[in-house]
Amino acid sequence: MLKLAVMPSKDAFAPTRWSLIATLQSGETVRVQEALETLCHAYWYPLYAYIRRAGHSPEDAADLTQSFFAQLLEKDMLARADPARGRLRTFLLTALQHFLCDDWRKQQRLKRGGGVVLLSIDEPLAESLYASEPADPMTPEAFYHRCWALTLLDRTLAGLEADYARDGKAAIFEALKPALADESGAPPSAEIGAALGMEPGAVRMAVLRLRRRYRERLLAEVATSMDAKSDAEVDEEIDALFRALS
Repeated sequence: MLKLAVMPSKDAFAPTRWSLIATLQSGETVRVQEALETLCHAYWYPLYAYIRRAGHSPEDAADLTQSFFAQLLEKDMLARADPARGRLRTFLLTALQHFLCDDWRKQQRLKRGGGVVLLSIDEPLAESLYASEPADPMTPEAFYHRCWALTLLDRTLAGLEADYARDGKAAIFEALKPALADESGAPPSAEIGAALGMEPGAVRMAVLRLRRRYRERLLAEVATSMDAKSDAEVDEEIDALFRALS
């Protein structure tokens, strides 16, 4: 049996999510372990957040999320996943809804200290993430898609940060990162350039490069999440991402 710990992943260019499903269906133990880790990293928090928004306590939400991933494998639910039928995140949400509605599965969820835990959830981390969410009347379904969007954006930003650190430009990334959220188009302050030892023109070019690399990362992350076959599909998914955040 596989045992995983949920840790943040900074690899935005992992195998496509549907390719991961094919690997999980292959039965090859080592590759299944790697694929399950990647899948859990990508979806555990949106699923956990859905369960919390549906009214479950933090303890029950952790147990149910763990048990849901176990059922995905043990009941061979992933064999029914088909990219032709829609997005993987939609498949997982539908599967989770069926799981939560099934009283027998509720009774069979993993108990603390008993059974084998496939997914080890850091509850303080999960609750700190959940506590930072807006307290609004958003439905659990809409909340799930919002958390999916934020998780994807977080992976994009983390991957970009890792790129800059690898290139020895961590200080530049940290100084210019606020420009990614600044939609005004205002030039970076002179203080930033002075702190970095860069001329104003060089700082402006660095911001343009940062934004371009962020967009490239975002496009790649979205394409990875859906096995996109065309640019139009990626654009449609990005539209869905920002609608989920609106």
